[in-house]
Amino acid sequence: MKLNGGLIAGLAVVLAFLGVSNLPKNSESPGATESKKSTLPSGNRAADSKPEPYSPCMEIGDRLRRFVNTTDTTAIETWKLPLSCYKNGKRPDTAVKNVEALPNVGFAVATVPNPVSTHLPLLFDRLVETIQQAAQDDDYSYDGSWFPWEDTTKEYSSLADQQKAKELQNIQQDQPGVMVFRPSVRKVDKDQPDKPYDPDNPYDYGLIIFLVGEQPTGGLNDKQFENALAWIKQLEGFSEQRPLRILGPTFSGSLPSLQRDRSPCSNPRWKCTCPAARSPRAPVTSRSRHG
Repeated sequence: MKLNGGLIAGLAVVLAFLGVSNLPKNSESPGATESKKSTLPSGNRAADSKPEPYSPCMEIGDRLRRFVNTTDTTAIETWKLPLSCYKNGKRPDTAVKNVEALPNVGFAVATVPNPVSTHLPLLFDRLVETIQQAAQDDDYSYDGSWFPWEDTTKEYSSLADQQKAKELQNIQQDQPGVMVFRPSVRKVDKDQPDKPYDPDNPYDYGLIIFLVGEQPTGGLNDKQFENALAWIKQLEGFSEQRPLRILGPTFSGSLPSLQRDRSPCSNPRWKCTCPAARSPRAPVTSRSRHG
């Protein structure tokens, strides 16, 4: 009995040392209070014939709801979402509402290790916690998050089911993760001394951060980065007053792809007409890089 107890205790120490993380199994960040789970691979909405957005986009929209110029009662299905949120890139006629971010909401893109394919969930956790702590140090309060990466395996009874699950997984992992922060009373008073904090509109001056996965040698996930820009553009987030900021990269192998992608107009796949897109480059804040 004592021997078994010693083995169990030793195993616990090893697991703690290796940093076993359950974050990719749950799309919420470590400090989140929400209990929502990703609908994939059981989310049939992604391949349903109904003209509805893919379920990952619904998850992102749910996190953004408080930071846009619409009411909580407005159905996300009626929003005009990025074209990547719809089957064949075709927006249905029911999506009629132009949704813009509140006028003083800021945007950023952060690059993080893909926690599943890199097998570095602990590093992912630490970077997410660092982003949260940095936002709190700047007088923001964590409001919510959603991540597309899931470290789950499942056996399927048929090849068709397996292919369907793979399709749904690809749809989900094409979208960026998102973290949202609301401003504190102190931040608004400090940044805008001539405009006092409005308790009736507590989410203006908030912060929206889209997370893009990266690989040590493969660099950024181009599709996630492109879709992160599409979300910002759809929310009217590009302007001279709201320049795009990029936090990253984590790995030195991501530098070439970041150099290629960090200007919205440098990539021929990205067609942009916003004022900020005419600027030569988006400002990048570098972390200490690995690899």
